Amino acid sequence: DGKMKNHLARLCRIYVKNRDLMSEAILSAFPKGTEVFLPQGGQYLWVKMPEHIIADELFFEAAEKDILLAPGTLFNRQGHYRNCLRFCYAQELTQAILDAIEYTGSLANR
Repeated sequence: DGKMKNHLARLCRIYVKNRDLMSEAILSAFPKGTEVFLPQGGQYLWVKMPEHIIADELFFEAAEKDILLAPGTLFNRQGHYRNCLRFCYAQELTQAILDAIEYTGSLANR
């Protein structure tokens, strides 16, 4: 009766808004040279930081503030993507999430 189609269209609009806001927050907070790759589908941003930044180190430092990150090495057995993070934008972007992005960016900027 069209309810699912309307629901999916609404979710897509929300996800696009969340994706764009999160991407802007990351590019604003993270070091110059950081790239955000927008997905063709799904709910995750792939973030590539400058080569000297080790995402696994950010993971442990952010965890001390109860911020959970997904370093790129989780997604490759050979240890590639050491300077990458994955962010999910499927949930509402609360101030706490935006603050966590800013804090993580400050760690990466050291």
